[in-house]
Amino acid sequence: MNETTNLKLKKPAGNEYISVETINGNMDIIDTGMKEISDSVDAPEFDASGTVEGITDKAGLLASFVTRMPLVKFMRNVVAGFKLALYAGQVVNNCVTDNASLPLSAAQGKVLMDLYTVLNAKIADTSGIANTANAKIELDGPIKTIAYGSDKNKWAFQQQFPDGVILSLGISETEIFYDYYDGKTWTRKWTR
Repeated sequence: MNETTNLKLKKPAGNEYISVETINGNMDIIDTGMKEISDSVDAPEFDASGTVEGITDKAGLLASFVTRMPLVKFMRNVVAGFKLALYAGQVVNNCVTDNASLPLSAAQGKVLMDLYTVLNAKIADTSGIANTANAKIELDGPIKTIAYGSDKNKWAFQQQFPDGVILSLGISETEIFYDYYDGKTWTRKWTR
């Protein structure tokens, strides 16, 4: 009877029969090997801090995406890179209503101010990116591109989808606005 190269499992030649004992022995070897593998892999702890050692600017973040690295490290880099995008998305999700004639409620206003406090802290923490005229990251998923632009007086964050739709959140010294592009026409959804 032949054996496999790595685990030394018994495998019959074309004219040999295999017994239940041989199958059971092979299963025991496989079970032991799988146990060793599962014991050697630590479940990663989720890190939502938004910081990763060694990444201090946009160029470092982008360079980290094209280098070979373990999956856990890659995911931490993604969390660090898109932390600001998530806060901006929360602002849009929590404060946009379909009826433009409705006033901003006290609850919405408090949520908006709390989110801007967090957003401003995150912008301050990423000063290397805050003065960049244009930055974008191409993705392969439901969102095609995340883009950021600033000229020190105005700031804009965009999520671009494969079908041409663009959601844009902007902040200037005098207003906050949310624009929608359906692939043909820009529409201002709201301004505060």
